[in-house]
Amino acid sequence: MKKHWPWLILTPIILFSLFIRTYRLNLDLPTFYGDETGGHYQALQTLVTPTDPVHKAYYLLQNGTATLTWVFGLTPLGVRLPTAIYGTVIVLVIYFFIASF
Repeated sequence: MKKHWPWLILTPIILFSLFIRTYRLNLDLPTFYGDETGGHYQALQTLVTPTDPVHKAYYLLQNGTATLTWVFGLTPLGVRLPTAIYGTVIVLVIYFFIASF
C-alpha cells in the first residue's frame, strides 16, 4: 500500500487538472485569436503538403499539436486541446521533479 499511495493522491489531482483545462474548451470564449492558430496552421500545412523532411520534422517536433489539429481542424477544440493536454502532463512532470529531491 505504501508503494501505491502517491498514485492514489496523484490520480484525482491529474483528473481534476484535466477537467479544469478541458471544461468548455470547444466554446469560443474568449475570442479565437490569430496568434493562437498561426503555429497550428503552419504545422497543419507541413503535414498536408510535401516539404523537405527536415522542415517537416522541425514542425512536428516544435508543434507536436499538428496531429490533433489535423484531426479536429482549425477549430477552438483542435487548437486548444493539445495545450490542455500538455498542461495536464506538466502536473506529472512537476510531481516527479519534486519527488526526485
